[in-house]
Amino acid sequence: MRHFDLILLYSSFRRHESYLPIIKALSATYRIGIYRVDIDGGNAKIESSDNLYFKECLKYEAVEIIPSNIPIQTKVLMTGRFGPRVLPLIHHAIQSTMCYEKWIILVEGPMAGVPILKEMMTAFAKPVLFIPDRSRFALLEPEALEIIQQNNLCVVETGSPFGHYSARDEFKADYIIAYPNKISFNHNRDLYRFLSNVVKLLSKIDPNERVYVKVHSVRDGGGTESFFPKNLKLFAQPWLLKMIRFLLKINGYSLLNRLPDNILVLVIYLHNAYIFKRGSNFIAEYPNWGLQHFMGGIKKGLITGQTNLVWEALKMRVPVYNCSDLTTSNAPQSYRLPIASFGIPCCEGELNFNELEFQKIKESVRNSNFIKTLAAEIEATKQPTDEVLKMESLG
Repeated sequence: MRHFDLILLYSSFRRHESYLPIIKALSATYRIGIYRVDIDGGNAKIESSDNLYFKECLKYEAVEIIPSNIPIQTKVLMTGRFGPRVLPLIHHAIQSTMCYEKWIILVEGPMAGVPILKEMMTAFAKPVLFIPDRSRFALLEPEALEIIQQNNLCVVETGSPFGHYSARDEFKADYIIAYPNKISFNHNRDLYRFLSNVVKLLSKIDPNERVYVKVHSVRDGGGTESFFPKNLKLFAQPWLLKMIRFLLKINGYSLLNRLPDNILVLVIYLHNAYIFKRGSNFIAEYPNWGLQHFMGGIKKGLITGQTNLVWEALKMRVPVYNCSDLTTSNAPQSYRLPIASFGIPCCEGELNFNELEFQKIKESVRNSNFIKTLAAEIEATKQPTDEVLKMESLG
């Protein structure tokens, strides 16, 4: 039987963004195993990024891949959340080969919950829940709250492991533009107003300051083909965009509201072309992982819309310039609760940030040390019993 201090159940980097900083911080002290389970049937869209992430995890000391056919024992098993479709697969994979003293469910989203907690407990055991922010836990998925209370489960507020444990220590930027998911906009008019504010904001930033652009992409590669035709860069001039902004804003955006969609798409292409001409394409230089891995390298501000990255930035005291003017009354339904919880008012293209916004994150969250908390859980867990060691020696 092989023995570990910590085993991380891994399926893809998008489900386990926190694993890399955990490994980077703890691999010199603890023996860590990665138990890889294919619950997605392989995702060709992110295969390159996923393999790079997995390879990065394995470059640290005392980290190894665990074959699925050998018996193993660990002090702590850490998993993420998973749904009912994959529960039988994970249950079989773990129960057939693994003994663990403690099970930790890592909840990575600040407002996420554990929708099938009851079923997970039936399949495994009582878990310890690591959550980023106690005041926001399960606001989007409240199903588990009653189960937690009924079973007196241990819920630990941990913050997140990013910032102090960056995936790329060499990454440095003055500003980074986090292009939101397009589903965060109801219409191309909303997207235009976002881009218009970004362009106006860029005009206030010193040309010598380093700006990166990180698109929301679920695919490998750093191409900008879907954002603008290459030949438009020549026409994406600040004076032209300023004139367009003036015309479309006349009389309360009345012209914008009447603009045919094909013309509006061309205007959006022009704005994208300028943004990528002013800023460096992040994905062309760095892995297409979550931006939280690189947040510690941002010096002056995050430029974005409505996204969970706002929570991470505020936690790390990185100024946020929100260029989306959508609110709780007109944003897509799934974005209204995050906006109400930690949304930042639209900056209207002005380089002004109110530091009182940092107070939206409690000091208990900001002062939490994820890595020390996890290390304490490992240390508090008993060693393999004499009976287990005896069985191993006999085997």
